[in-house]
Amino acid sequence: MIDCLVVLKGKGRLSDLERKTKFHELVARAKSGDEKAFVQMVYRLNPAVKKYSRRSGHYFECYSDLVIWLMNAIHQYPA
Repeated sequence: MIDCLVVLKGKGRLSDLERKTKFHELVARAKSGDEKAFVQMVYRLNPAVKKYSRRSGHYFECYSDLVIWLMNAIHQYPA
């Protein structure tokens, strides 16, 4: 989870290969326990997570709740 936070704060960048990975492939890899795939998914979804966190009026609390929700949703997704 620490790696995820580093990427989300803009300190990490996706390589060209990571950008070309299909989203459904990332879901399958994240479900199997690949932390790097999960971080890539959160990085790609980060603009939406930030948007809805800002709308709530409680940015930091909502942001962390949404990332946790995303983790749970990935593991429950039928791939």
